[in-house]
Amino acid sequence: MITKRPTKQTAGFTLVELLVAIGIISLLLAIATPNIISWLPNLRLKSDARNLVSDLQKTRLEAIKRNQCVGIIFTTVAFPATGGGYTIFLDDGNGLGTACNRVMDETISLLDPTLLPPLATVTMSQNVSLTSAAIGAGAFSFTPKGVVRGSQSGNIQLQNSNGLTYSATVSAAGNIRLQLQ
Repeated sequence: MITKRPTKQTAGFTLVELLVAIGIISLLLAIATPNIISWLPNLRLKSDARNLVSDLQKTRLEAIKRNQCVGIIFTTVAFPATGGGYTIFLDDGNGLGTACNRVMDETISLLDPTLLPPLATVTMSQNVSLTSAAIGAGAFSFTPKGVVRGSQSGNIQLQNSNGLTYSATVSAAGNIRLQLQ
């Protein structure tokens, strides 16, 4: 019985083919990297704006659920500086404080971070500025009915290093809307 020897077939890649493929991939990455880097500030801004609206909605719902005022204080920065943020707190007037006064008294503790993920104190991402909080002199409270105390309305603006701006509008009735400026 005669056995046939397997014929040599080309399997896999040659070194030249592998180097050509690596070269093409490197060239495409070199071309795409600047575009990806320019998108990052816009993605961070959109993420921070959506997180702000989400935290505002959670704050409103927390006030209704607890049947107590829940406040939010904003820290703004002047553009082009980046940063700023906000703190969400239970505005119940425990201790020496006054309930629903939009002031975080020393006796008022921050809400449990597990209730309002990620945290009750939020700082803006890199290259994002919280530039304006034109509502209640930079602080307001949601009442147990889910409306803004004092029937105030206004907006909070976020801006990135590319000059793109998002505005979160809060109505006196507690409705929250996000829009690109």
